[in-house]
Amino acid sequence: FNVPIVDDEITDDLRIRAALPTIRWLLDAGASVTACTHLGRPKGSPDPAYSVEPVRARLGELVPEVTLLENLRLLGRMAGSSMSAREALDLVGLGRLADRPAKLASQGMLRRADLARLLLHDSQLVLLDEPFSGLDREAIGIVDALVERTTRNGGCAVVVSHDAGRFEGFDGTLTLTQHGTDRP
Repeated sequence: FNVPIVDDEITDDLRIRAALPTIRWLLDAGASVTACTHLGRPKGSPDPAYSVEPVRARLGELVPEVTLLENLRLLGRMAGSSMSAREALDLVGLGRLADRPAKLASQGMLRRADLARLLLHDSQLVLLDEPFSGLDREAIGIVDALVERTTRNGGCAVVVSHDAGRFEGFDGTLTLTQHGTDRP
């Protein structure tokens, strides 16, 4: 989708819209569709000026049937992940729902998909704000495992939570802050 982009905005999406009948036909036939494109010719390393993020966002608006798996595959490729999108979905308990359209996902499924996205980033710093809110016990265990995995691999997990007891027995550095003051 070589479309004109100015200041991260697509100025003419005709080429994207022209491909929609084919994309919809493939999706209706049960195919898994992966759209690949590039912009320009960056030399040596990624250059934000050549980002295809505006194309991905516009395609997502026009084809909301994108599945959880397709969504994560794209993010995994963009992050250069060593883990596959399917592995990440399996780890958060969504493997069997990987081919479900993302727009049909429940709030709980979307929270789990967010956790899968974190797994794909292999980040050394994970910031989680109230990560347990609205999660079932299994998903809470996934958050615990993500924090443990990050810190075990030398990273840092910053977790903001009203549930301070959640980290009792945690093997790592833990600072509890209450009303802006560190407490023992």
